[in-house]
Amino acid sequence: MGTNLKQSADGTLRAITDHDSVEQFRVGGPPRGSLVAGSSSSVSYKMSSIIWQRMALGTGTAVAVQIQNPLGVTCIIENTFVNIIDWSPTTTTIDIGTGATASATSDNLIDGLTIGGATTTTGGFSAVNSGGTNGKACQVWGPTAYVVGKASATATTGVYDVGVAFFPAT
Repeated sequence: MGTNLKQSADGTLRAITDHDSVEQFRVGGPPRGSLVAGSSSSVSYKMSSIIWQRMALGTGTAVAVQIQNPLGVTCIIENTFVNIIDWSPTTTTIDIGTGATASATSDNLIDGLTIGGATTTTGGFSAVNSGGTNGKACQVWGPTAYVVGKASATATTGVYDVGVAFFPAT
C-alpha cells in the first residue's frame, strides 16, 4: 500500500491511496468558496506547501535527510512522503521525524518504513498510511527546527525522495 501523487489539469496536486483510491489531501488548484454560503465568518485559508529532498546515499546510520523549516515560523506538518524510485538490495528502514538540529534523530513522522531489501517495492508512501508505531501525520514544526531522516543501514544504491507537506500555523 502506498500513496500516489497526481496532478490535475487545473494544477491541483492530490495524494491518492493505492488500495482504495481515496484522496488524502489536495494542494493548489483554483480557489474554493467559503464553507457556508453567504457567510462572512473569520475563516482563513492557508495554502499548503510541499518541500522535497533526495535522500543522501552511503551515509550509513547517519542522518540522510535534513530539511530545515523554510518559513522561519511555526508550521504544522500535515503529512510526510517517501517516494521509492529505485531501492537498495540491503535491508534498510528509515525513521523520519522533527528535531531541533540537523543531526537530531526522531521517528514521530514515519517510524521504520522499509526502503531496502527483498520485500521492498517502489512507489509512494506517507505518514498517513505507513507511519509505523510512532509516526503521525500531523506534527508541529518549530521555526528553526528540522525534519530529519535516518536509515538503519548503509544504502549505497537506490533513489529515494522525501517530501514534507506543511502550512504556517499562524
